[in-house]
Amino acid sequence: QYRLLFLLLSLCFVLVGKLNQFGSYEELPDYIMVMVANKKSQDQMTEDLSLFLGNNTIRFTVWYVSEYL
Repeated sequence: QYRLLFLLLSLCFVLVGKLNQFGSYEELPDYIMVMVANKKSQDQMTEDLSLFLGNNTIRFTVWYVSEYL
């Protein structure tokens, strides 16, 4: 139980760091964690995040999938 919590918190911190490279997106880590919990595909994540990340969306989702899936 604690290990899962640690992994989720670690992922959240990594997401914050990566998203800061594209600008300030304070609410997105929580939104992305919900997408992860709902097992969204890379294409679904790209579509859902495009409103927030614009031209950086594909770069972010490719990074996420290559690192965590």
